[in-house]
Amino acid sequence: ARLQLDAAIPVVRADPHQLQQVLLNLVLNAAQAMRDAGGEIHVATRSVGRWVELTVQDTGPGITAEDYPRIFLPFFSRSGGTGLGLPLAKHLTELHGGELRIESALGEGTAVHIDLPLTRVVGAGTEGERAAL
Repeated sequence: ARLQLDAAIPVVRADPHQLQQVLLNLVLNAAQAMRDAGGEIHVATRSVGRWVELTVQDTGPGITAEDYPRIFLPFFSRSGGTGLGLPLAKHLTELHGGELRIESALGEGTAVHIDLPLTRVVGAGTEGERAAL
C-alpha cells in the first residue's frame, strides 16, 4: 500500500468512526478485487476547492461495463465479499454531505473518490463553532 496524505488538509465535519468504516470498506474492496492477480493499493488525500478528497485506488482488473450499474446494489459482489462495502461507503459519505465517485478501466484498476465538504471557523467564536462552507 502507498499513502500520499496531504498534511495541510482543512477540517471537515464528520463522524471519525463512520469515515473509518468508509476507508476500511474501500481498502477491503480493493484488496478483494486484486486477490487473484495481485497489485497495489494507493490511498491519498488532498484539498480540492471547497472539498477534501480521499482517494482509494487499486491496480486490479477494473469494473466491467456489465457490472458497473450494479456496484452500489446491496449484496452484489464479483470478488467474494459481502457486497455491502460500496453501498455502505456511499451511504455514509452522503450522510456527511459528500459524494462518492468511481473511475475504472478494465485492466487498469479502479479509483474511488470520496469528496467531503470543508468546514471553516465562523467569526471570532470558540474552536467548537464551525459551519460548512
